[in-house]
Formats: sequence, C-alpha cells, structure tokens
Amino acid sequence: MTTSPEAAAPVIQVIEATDEIVALDLEGEFDISAAPELTAYAERVLAAGKDLIVNLSDVTFIDSSIIHALFAAEGQARKAGRTFVLQFGTHAAVERVLEITGTDKALPNAPTREGAIGLIHHSV
Repeated sequence: MTTSPEAAAPVIQVIEATDEIVALDLEGEFDISAAPELTAYAERVLAAGKDLIVNLSDVTFIDSSIIHALFAAEGQARKAGRTFVLQFGTHAAVERVLEITGTDKALPNAPTREGAIGLIHHSV
C-alpha cells in the first residue's frame, strides 16, 4: 500500500520520555517487513527495565503483523513487570484498523505523550 517513496520507509525514533519511560515514535507505513524491527526495539527497551510507549501518531498504514507486534510487546511488558501504553491520535486508516481489531479497547492507550506518561504513572 505504498503511495510515495518517502511514505514507504518506516522510521522508528527512540525517545527518552522520562528516566523510566522510553517512547518509540513511529513514522510512515508499517507492515510485515517492519514488524521484526519494531519487536526488536520493544524488547531492548523492556530488557533495559523501562516502561514503553509506542507512538503511532505519525503512522499512515499498519497491517496485522504490527497489531501482533503491539500485543506481543504489551505481553512482554507485563511479564517484565513494566507498563506498555499505545499512543495514537493518528490517521483515519490506522485508527480504523485499531478499532476493527479491538486493539484500541484491549491495549492501554492515550492520545498524547502526556496522557501516556500519566497512564504509566497511575499503573505503578
């Protein structure tokens, strides 16, 4: 579903949101080819003993492999005694996928970084 060359390349930026929270800010289109990279980033954050925010606000496309990676990251966070929050105030197509799959109801989420940090602080 690539619409332009610049949209084709998914980007993951690692942001230290606080001393205990790392955000993965995603940009672009994320499909099965990007899922292993997302999973690896999430595993590194959790292995470092940090809480995790995955920010989809600048994502224009996701497929089921990304949904699976999000649920896997949340499960890994729980097992590690850490908190996972999904941040999105995103493109309609991405929000629709999150809604259809029930991800928006099943995973803790917030529309802003401040809201995501607040959820993490309240879960501790």
